[in-house]
Amino acid sequence: MIAGLGLVAPLAACGQTDTGANAVSQPQAYSVAAKTLPDHIVNGDFEYPSIAGHATDKIMDGYAWWAYILPDEGASQTDQRKAPKTITEFDANRFGWKSLTPAVNGFHAGTVELQRDVKGDTPGMQFAEIVSELGEYAIYQDVSVQPGEHLSWSLKHAPRGYTGQRDADQMQVLIGPPGHETVSPATRVTSNGTGRIGETDTTITTHATADRRFHPWETYTGTYLVPDGVTVVRFTFRALTYGDTSGSKTRSGNLVDDISFGATYPLSYDGNGGTGTPNQTN
Repeated sequence: MIAGLGLVAPLAACGQTDTGANAVSQPQAYSVAAKTLPDHIVNGDFEYPSIAGHATDKIMDGYAWWAYILPDEGASQTDQRKAPKTITEFDANRFGWKSLTPAVNGFHAGTVELQRDVKGDTPGMQFAEIVSELGEYAIYQDVSVQPGEHLSWSLKHAPRGYTGQRDADQMQVLIGPPGHETVSPATRVTSNGTGRIGETDTTITTHATADRRFHPWETYTGTYLVPDGVTVVRFTFRALTYGDTSGSKTRSGNLVDDISFGATYPLSYDGNGGTGTPNQTN
């Protein structure tokens, strides 16, 4: 789990709107009252619902159980069981996530893929894949905010690639009013040995390590300044690497875990007495 959100990336591009290539197009108009939404990312560790299935999907040199979650139906699907199976007492609010993945190959639209590391059964073994076999799709959440808030987000990212596939995956974080999200620059704060700590880019790129027995997670952070008049923002996590018609060996996908955000506040200085002592502005 991510220890905290004290690291703050540059505020470049925060708060702007964009209807061009960097914006995420939405399938339909979206409107919701902020008071009906949480003020934080829900289920950012992807531990709910717990999955432990018989279907396997090769990850690196190991295996992971996996399942597609259908949040609008309260059900799940796998390759072995494409007929949706109801999840007992499923709570969509506790799950939190929505998806822009279309219906394909017998799977329903709007699925969110969870994977579970088979190396252990302790908490923290589950994560998500932004399914990217057929395009630049995304998972997202809408969050209640206050105008003028500085939000600091953080996530872990790893490539899905294994022998014969791409050895790196790319994704972007987009934040903004629903339908008007823009790319939030990401700063790498931990490295698996292939990336440079402190680098900031609009694209998150994590490479596989030579030792493929473990997920080569790296941690990234960024910030967003909530514009005036905005009380709802959408956090969107969009895959940029995806497969093509030449076969499954080109397929890849972005693994994400421990997604969170919190409010941060800029430092100000009290000039009284000329001490220049920094004070936290709340």
